[in-house]
Amino acid sequence: MKKNGFLLIAFCLLAIILFPSFQEEEVVVPKDRIREAVDEKLDLIRKSETKRCLKKMMERAGALADSTLMAASRMSESIDTVERPAIPGRPNRPEVLLPKDSTPLAPLLDGRR
Repeated sequence: MKKNGFLLIAFCLLAIILFPSFQEEEVVVPKDRIREAVDEKLDLIRKSETKRCLKKMMERAGALADSTLMAASRMSESIDTVERPAIPGRPNRPEVLLPKDSTPLAPLLDGRR
């Protein structure tokens, strides 16, 4: 019995020591590392190029919008949509009312003092 217990313990220790050596290690091939580095560089280049193109596009769109708005404002100044009212005609002459009293006019005060 003693012998079997000792063999069992020895077998377990041997299995524990040798078990990690039977596992396959992940082998990193230099080509894979190079491919990853190249992919990262390409991503950086794509991002920077996209950012640059977007900035350039926004500048062009802004210039186009500005010129369109300026042209529209120039056209609105030259083409007035509100019509001015017509110049009114002369009014009719008022009717002259003659006094009802027909007595001749005389000075109120005599020229004597």
